[in-house]
Amino acid sequence: MNIRALNKVYFLGIGGIGMSALARYLYTAGIKVMGYDKTPTSLTGELQDEGIDVHYDDQPEYVTEDIDLVVYTPAVPDELEEFTKIRQMNLPLMKRSQLLEQLTAEHETIAVAGTHGKTTVSTMIAHILYSSPIGCTAFLGGIAKNYNSNLLINHNSRIMVAEADEFDRSFLRLYPSLAVITSTDADHLDIYHDHDSLLSSFGEFASNIIENGTLLVKSTVALPSNPHKSKNTRQYSYSLTSHAYHQEINSPLPRPSNLIYPETHTSVPDAVKNNDFSIDADADFYTKNLELINGKYQFSLQTPGILIEGFNPPLTGLFNVENCVAASAAAYLAGVDPVDIVKAINSFKGVKRRFDRRVEQEDFVYIDDYAHHPEELKACITSVRKLYPEREITGIFQPHLFTRTRDFAQGFSESLALLDKLILLDIYPARENPIEGITSRMLLDITPAKVKLLLSKEEVLNHLRENKPDILLTLGAGDIDQLVPLIESIFYKRTT
Repeated sequence: MNIRALNKVYFLGIGGIGMSALARYLYTAGIKVMGYDKTPTSLTGELQDEGIDVHYDDQPEYVTEDIDLVVYTPAVPDELEEFTKIRQMNLPLMKRSQLLEQLTAEHETIAVAGTHGKTTVSTMIAHILYSSPIGCTAFLGGIAKNYNSNLLINHNSRIMVAEADEFDRSFLRLYPSLAVITSTDADHLDIYHDHDSLLSSFGEFASNIIENGTLLVKSTVALPSNPHKSKNTRQYSYSLTSHAYHQEINSPLPRPSNLIYPETHTSVPDAVKNNDFSIDADADFYTKNLELINGKYQFSLQTPGILIEGFNPPLTGLFNVENCVAASAAAYLAGVDPVDIVKAINSFKGVKRRFDRRVEQEDFVYIDDYAHHPEELKACITSVRKLYPEREITGIFQPHLFTRTRDFAQGFSESLALLDKLILLDIYPARENPIEGITSRMLLDITPAKVKLLLSKEEVLNHLRENKPDILLTLGAGDIDQLVPLIESIFYKRTT
């Protein structure tokens, strides 16, 4: 896409994490950007502070003839009056995923997919590359704490990092040089209907890797019709006290020559190099000498040819060790010097709302996390339990989507039962209408938690004032994040 030909771009749903990154990118390119979102948030406020025009009322008069392109998300309702006028005027219309496709097609793309883990891994990869001489431009699915942004720009770099979203099959529009798959657990069954269809879609995503590209996948993930993976037997020498690195690893990633892509397949093409990663030893990339010291993990990374030592990331949780392995492996395959990989991982501050420590005091710890799938909840809660084995954990969970609550009710009940005390909020509907019988009360009734309550947001705050938790987690992908500063203010006031 020749973005220089665009003068004015209009975003419907500009406050979304993916949409806002694209809006920022176009705005920095000198394009006039404006947009609509239903609710003001801290992110939309930041966009306004940066000079982007954002409004929150459905006002068709904002839609004018001078708009060159309208970008929208599937979450925008068809009955929105602005959307109706846009279609009536036949303005150029493009989904968020289509714009990302056009932008990444001009670069060597590293795309990170997975039903969970993709935001942290893609942000880690972006941080490693951005901190190194290779550099990158990155569209992130979360706010990187190192940069307080979901967008990184380096116009001198050949590489673009993007989170590849499986919702609405958006990731099938990407044609990466290097694709990372972190997990393929069942999710978005409102779109895919069954797990096999989801897995097939991930197979299609892997088949989009360009010729001579690379697939990096978690060792336990099995893609449909994936040919037997041949181990990379090349050996490399590297001294951690020098910057001598073999050119064959540091060579540029292949890039597409044009925008004409191969036919859709459901397996990895023969010309693609296959690699896997794991915390365990049976993989191309895995940890060695993994230790938990003072609540933090330290480890070395075994690659197909060398051992990279000195990893001491500030992030906690065993799942974050796996994220570090995936990101470091991707950066290694992209040609980043191992010294730069270790330095970046050890300086990575994390992503907002991903195991995000908000308060840490001797008698009170508060962690906020985006977990909204049973496996994510399980990983978060068990990591907290390992860090604080003798302490009581209270979790406030806001279920996200009626369909997800329905489809994974049993899984949610098992994961939430790991808490000592469960506080449930009402289901956050997002784009969905209610489903009869699917409520937070239903989920509460089937969850065998030791102590369990169903409260409103207002009741939660009063409850916390009267019952100070030991360890507190807020969990969910809806608007539960609006509680975070309010909860912080309660306990800062009580401890200062």
